Amino acid sequence: MLWLHEEIQKLGGTLKQRRVNALDEEECDLLVNCSGLAAKELAGDGTMFPIRGQIINVYNPKLKELKMSVDKDGEYAYVIPRPNGDVVLGGTVQKHNWTAENNDSDVDGVWERCCRLWPEVRNSKVIAKMAGLRPGRTGGVRLEVQAAPTKRGAVLIHNYGHGGSGHTLHWGCAQEVVELAKQRFPVGLTSKL
Repeated sequence: MLWLHEEIQKLGGTLKQRRVNALDEEECDLLVNCSGLAAKELAGDGTMFPIRGQIINVYNPKLKELKMSVDKDGEYAYVIPRPNGDVVLGGTVQKHNWTAENNDSDVDGVWERCCRLWPEVRNSKVIAKMAGLRPGRTGGVRLEVQAAPTKRGAVLIHNYGHGGSGHTLHWGCAQEVVELAKQRFPVGLTSKL
């Protein structure tokens, strides 16, 4: 995200962070809704639900290969090495669980599954244990132009519900948002911020 913010600023854009309580309150020509789980309230999308994920960050520069396994019970185990020697061990996929705190039982399960499949993980130094909520959606990603503009006349493009695949899907979804915006504004947009 830092890189993206820097690129926006290089192009003369500004960033403002604030709480948005309703999509209709924004004064703009184009609004892209990437609100994740907040789309449940902001877009009135009752198909949104949390997918709780538990991971462990470790340090082990000897782990170089990305590995993943899903067993017959749907339990995940994955090892995602980073260039700096940090490694992400995961994980859990707990649909409809709103608890974003670490769970010792889940942490132990992630550790044991990863170590059982890849014994070299045992030599890792634990850096952090993290839990988070991913934006799940019945029916998958919502990526579309809303049929009617907002009350203030803005074209509204929805782009949310990527579940645990946001990092994988973001390039293609972002390009699709750009294409949808170009169809509505063939001559371009000027920021009103």
